[in-house]
Amino acid sequence: KLRDEKNEYYTLLREQSRMELFFERIDDGVQKIINKKNRILPSPIVLDANSNELFSAFADCHFGVEFCIKGFNGEIINQYNREIFEQRMIKYRDELIDFGKLHNVKKLSLVDLGDSIEGLIHLGQLKALRGNIVDDILDYTDFIDDWLFSLGEYFYIDFYTSEGNHSDLRLLTGKKGDFPHENLEKIYARTLKKSFKNNPNVNICDSLDGLNYFNVNGYNFLTAHGNNENNLKLSIKEYEDLYGISVDYFIV
Repeated sequence: KLRDEKNEYYTLLREQSRMELFFERIDDGVQKIINKKNRILPSPIVLDANSNELFSAFADCHFGVEFCIKGFNGEIINQYNREIFEQRMIKYRDELIDFGKLHNVKKLSLVDLGDSIEGLIHLGQLKALRGNIVDDILDYTDFIDDWLFSLGEYFYIDFYTSEGNHSDLRLLTGKKGDFPHENLEKIYARTLKKSFKNNPNVNICDSLDGLNYFNVNGYNFLTAHGNNENNLKLSIKEYEDLYGISVDYFIV
């Protein structure tokens, strides 16, 4: 019995140490990215009684995927790559800024609903991935870091991240949920938190295993990627009972 208990303890300790070393290596690379930016911090956004608050979300960026579907005459029916992702996000940012100016919005609750990175949940994805997933998570984080910084010149932002199923690393068994702690979006959230720790206008919020709960204009929002939800109405009741909360909107 004692030997079995020791073996179980050492297994847990080895797993924890492996992840700590992994995050230390990531932090070293992240710090180099942060140091090269040399940004001038913006002036704090002043929230007043006349300003409005906005909720917005985006999902399923699948950064790292490249594909091009062509028709019988060589025309492009559908296409996606890094450049298209960046174009869409810049358009989205500009629309948020224009909407904010039009409606006097000073605070923005913004959620990345997950599947930010394509990840590697099965070997077939290798055919669609542009490069390696380590570069992809750092490149995606680098882009969102700049994207959020530019938004922070116009809004005070509470930014929430999620943990999508495509961002899992199922390198050993390929089975869903075998290693829930090995999710690329944990690295993404961790990196943004380090980058914006001194920025007065961007707050990177902690999630509870990919779940986020917050209030906007008097309404309680619960957000998740949604891959674990089979019945949204039933899920709302289960989350309310489990955590003792009241949910007005469940965004997945």
